[in-house]
Amino acid sequence: LPIQPVRRWIDDTGLHETVGRLVEVQPDRIRILKANGRFALVPLSRLSRHDQNHVATQQSLAAKRAPADSLTQLNGG
Repeated sequence: LPIQPVRRWIDDTGLHETVGRLVEVQPDRIRILKANGRFALVPLSRLSRHDQNHVATQQSLAAKRAPADSLTQLNGG
């Protein structure tokens, strides 16, 4: 993933939140670098619908960029 902005993440109940940057997406969870410098692994199923959509969008954008990044590397860019 490209560097992500710091954002507020809310769980599926709407009762818990954290602030941090998305740093990794795994098949069933994400890794967030929290504002306090610690990492958190959060199951995708525990994220709010809005945050699940955000993760899906970021994955889609990263997948679209990957072929262009590979070409740039192959061409010495």
